[in-house]
Amino acid sequence: MRTALGRILVVACAVALASGCGADDADDGPTGSALFDPCTDIKNGTFRKAGFDPATKTHPAPDTFPQRCAVDRTGGGGLVLEHVMNIGPNSAYERALGYARSDVNGHPTTTTINGREAFTTPQSLAVLDKTIPMGCDAYLRTKLGTLRIGMATDAATCKGVLEAATVLEPSLGRDR
Repeated sequence: MRTALGRILVVACAVALASGCGADDADDGPTGSALFDPCTDIKNGTFRKAGFDPATKTHPAPDTFPQRCAVDRTGGGGLVLEHVMNIGPNSAYERALGYARSDVNGHPTTTTINGREAFTTPQSLAVLDKTIPMGCDAYLRTKLGTLRIGMATDAATCKGVLEAATVLEPSLGRDR
């Protein structure tokens, strides 16, 4: 009797834990609709519209970073997209903006892209006493972090990355 009652109690606790698990904290974790993989969530036609060849899409190191995508421009050059998730209470977007502001060579420009909070920052490489322009990155705030869109062109104006980001941003959707 004691053994049967113990088994019933264990089963009842397991059922209670399994059914209650996530009920109170369901909103704390990401849902399938909030996660964003640029290579699969951006349609091929959207990449084409932005001037990139979807046949060249690759996931660099997909086992370790599946939210990263590289794609080549039809006429040469490339684009890297990376969805960086928030860690703990700190916003990935705020961390990236703070880092860009603190960088000696960083000059972020805040903007909105299709109504979404964003900023651009030229990328450069310091070699001895010279600074070599490396391109420009656009950072778009998402609900779970930030989408970084990097291009190896237009370091001075960031015009090309802004144009690409404007075309690609709707792929994030309202839930991201």
